Amino acid sequence: MAEHPFGAPKAWTGATHFLTRVSIEMSLQLLTSNFKPVVSILGLAGLLQAIRP
Repeated sequence: MAEHPFGAPKAWTGATHFLTRVSIEMSLQLLTSNFKPVVSILGLAGLLQAIRP
């Protein structure tokens, strides 16, 4: 069983196992978990507006 900082973001995104190199896949999992609170605060339209040049 993984430690909470690694296991929780994986569970939120529905992942069960690491399929590629752990550092790459963990980075992607954490990136997606960082977007979760941003979308809940700004909404998807607000996020898309914020990242457009």
